[in-house]
Amino acid sequence: MDREQAANKFEQHCIIELFGHNKIAGFVTEETIGGCAFLRVDVPTVDGGGVQFTKYFGNGAIYAMNVTTKEEVLKVVGWMFPKPPVPRAASQLTAGDNDDDQDDDDDDDLERPF
Repeated sequence: MDREQAANKFEQHCIIELFGHNKIAGFVTEETIGGCAFLRVDVPTVDGGGVQFTKYFGNGAIYAMNVTTKEEVLKVVGWMFPKPPVPRAASQLTAGDNDDDQDDDDDDDLERPF
């Protein structure tokens, strides 16, 4: 890779809008696989402490790319992948609480937005 190619290498935090009304956010770089160009999106963990997963997209899947900050990417990731609720310890249960209740409406809180 020559100096000009290195200077033009794309490495940015982005929110990417995909065809099909989907979005993904993360650190975006370019990668060539099998002679084809892809955008690599490293989606961070909700706390920003590492990479949660990596996805590759061809240019036909992308509607728009919004260059932004790491903080904005973490906000979007937090919305897309909320942390699951922390189970209460047995010592925190009060009389009448039953964590095994199958009719509990709180299960709806675990649904993902995708």
